[in-house]
Amino acid sequence: FTLLNKPIALIGIAEKGIMDILVTAEGEEGHASMPPVNTAAGKLAEAIVSMEKNPFPARLIPTIKIFLKAIAPEVKGITGFILKHPGIFGPLIKKSFSKSPTNNAMIRTTQAVTMLRGSEKENVLPKKASAVINIRILPGDTTESVLERIKKTVRHKSITVEIPEYFDVGNPVKESNPKSEGYRIIKESIHQTFPDIFTAPSIVLATTDSRHYKDVSENIFRFVPIRLDKLSLKTIHGTDERIKTEDFLKVVDFYKNLINKL
Repeated sequence: FTLLNKPIALIGIAEKGIMDILVTAEGEEGHASMPPVNTAAGKLAEAIVSMEKNPFPARLIPTIKIFLKAIAPEVKGITGFILKHPGIFGPLIKKSFSKSPTNNAMIRTTQAVTMLRGSEKENVLPKKASAVINIRILPGDTTESVLERIKKTVRHKSITVEIPEYFDVGNPVKESNPKSEGYRIIKESIHQTFPDIFTAPSIVLATTDSRHYKDVSENIFRFVPIRLDKLSLKTIHGTDERIKTEDFLKVVDFYKNLINKL
């Protein structure tokens, strides 16, 4: 974490929801040598630009306020004082966090264009052009409110905004209690495995299968006992994704310590 000069172990007490949104623009099909003023691809591009120029508003949810207060004593100077009082300095914190993709994802619902589709040939105008928008939903927003907001942002009669048929939507799960026994056991297991580490409750920015346990467990915690630096983070879902052998062995140690405490 950029505000700390020491390793930190983040225990996920909350998790962002996830959904895909399909944006489809319709236009005149035909030969590319005689294009209309507005093509399907052009309309889609305008819709995408409109969404990227209108990000979801920044919010400091309870989980992030707990996180900021937890790390505040480890941050020197005026910055630590600001983090300790997110209720007072909320606007300043949101402005600062918005400048970093990682920090920005902690304070707002994010929208990312990931898949584009148009013509199958370079000289053919597509009748339809589409884009998939991958949404990570900050607690407080819902799949319904997200869809409605994007519909209002796009607002074009020849563009449809919908949830794809294949997608099983996932709203954010309620925050878990960082003062519970489960959290304490995980924290103790972390310190036993990584004596030099600093722990703090936080939010998981990606999506796990833990949401499927919301009806059978009062608290859900997410933790990956792997040391990750900036270089390691870039390999996730990328080329040559890997972890070091010694880090893998630490994973085994962590789960041994955790199981022995249960």
